[in-house]
Amino acid sequence: MAKVQHNTELDKEAKKYLPEGMALSVDRLFDAEKITDDINEWKTKTNRMDLRHFDTKDAQEPKVKDIVKRLTGRTSGEQVLESEPDRLVGEGVAGRVLSQYKKSIVNFESFKKAVELAWKRDASLKNLWGEVKGSKDEVFMEMFKSKVVQDWLKDNNYGGIIKSLMKKFNIEQKRAERLYARLPPKKQQSLLNRVIEGKKPKVVKAVAVKKPKVVRITQVSKAGTQYTRVKPQRWTTNELRFILSRRNRPVERVLEEYNSFFPENRTISSLRNKIYRAR
Repeated sequence: MAKVQHNTELDKEAKKYLPEGMALSVDRLFDAEKITDDINEWKTKTNRMDLRHFDTKDAQEPKVKDIVKRLTGRTSGEQVLESEPDRLVGEGVAGRVLSQYKKSIVNFESFKKAVELAWKRDASLKNLWGEVKGSKDEVFMEMFKSKVVQDWLKDNNYGGIIKSLMKKFNIEQKRAERLYARLPPKKQQSLLNRVIEGKKPKVVKAVAVKKPKVVRITQVSKAGTQYTRVKPQRWTTNELRFILSRRNRPVERVLEEYNSFFPENRTISSLRNKIYRAR
């Protein structure tokens, strides 16, 4: 198909008989049975024939998304990923869908795979995925560097980080955990970057998060009233260190991490009270 140049002599002359507007735009969506190169033949029969390269399909105006891509070098979807990364990994639809795959995110490649699995299976995100699939890595990088995704990476690579410290300093696990907890955020990030380099993507299907099993007991108050409560569980040094190193995070997130890391399941009120008393 020839590349049509608008604002030519043909274009200016033909618009005298079929002006710019809805009629011309609609006419350019379809080719008539008869297409002519003679403007004098066409000008009295614009509703029955087309003038080649003027109201034929090849003369359609570029679409908005094509204009945007030519002006910026990015599709509209790519611009969204780069300009609104926090919205796409936060509390919105895109973030909630992606969070179902968060346990599979261990490096950049697995992050992109998680985005693909999450978005292309969601009816509201299919079009967005269609615009960004196959894009260069830099398009996804702002999302990847967001705090939410980096927290997922730290959680999923925690064991590897501790092992790297144990090996590097020839120390046992508890000491390595204490050392990591004392490191400033930039050093923790540096360790994370070293651990995730070269890791292969681990694709995990989205699974429903299991609710922790909580043991409840029955007791009697001083007034003789019978009631149930969660069975008390002693806090170990490792458990305390774990929650105190995360005291500035949302309690709900800390609870989820705690119950996936330790065999003793806690309630959100138990965790909140312990963090409050330890401040």
